[in-house]
Amino acid sequence: MVGRSLYELDVLEGAERRDLAVERLGEGRTIPQMEASLRLADGGSKLVIVAGQPIEVGEAPCMLFTFADLEPRRRAETLLRQSEERFATAFRLSPVPMTVAETGAAGLRFVLANDAFRQVLGHAEAEILGRTAAEHRLWEDQGARREFERLLAETGHVQNFAARLCPKEGEVLDCLVSAEAVDIQDRPHALACHSATSPSSAGPRPISSPRWRR
Repeated sequence: MVGRSLYELDVLEGAERRDLAVERLGEGRTIPQMEASLRLADGGSKLVIVAGQPIEVGEAPCMLFTFADLEPRRRAETLLRQSEERFATAFRLSPVPMTVAETGAAGLRFVLANDAFRQVLGHAEAEILGRTAAEHRLWEDQGARREFERLLAETGHVQNFAARLCPKEGEVLDCLVSAEAVDIQDRPHALACHSATSPSSAGPRPISSPRWRR
């Protein structure tokens, strides 16, 4: 690298604001931080943040370039995206009715409901999403719903909370509802699943189809 010009190496080739960086370089002015993709000797590339600061070496004007490695962030973003895709697939295909709701002062506002939940409760997606459990009148006992939401807010998780849920048609469903507080895009949400209970069963069973209605 020593003895070669900046333009031969072109460390600004993959910079997001390359024209600005080249202009600042020609004027001997500070180059602000920006993302860039550096070519490596083996033909690969590395994501970095590059910045330039004018300095003098002896009496010659120079530009001091600094580089911060962003590869760990890029790998983390890739892993996060893959994890989100796997979660979305598992959530959608799960035979257990599941929902994701944003938590707030008004209660739990549904943002996602899987196919099993919509099938069992008999509601179209447009009837569920964007509404709170209170607005939807999903719970037969509103006092029980408020207690469930209070426990979730205080502890971050609720396990096997007895509830009676109201489908669009048919009998009220006796269920055990479990939920866990999660952050999605830095906003508080709750992931919940619902299991049917039956007098003849030894314990909770997933509500996998309308035949579990009582």
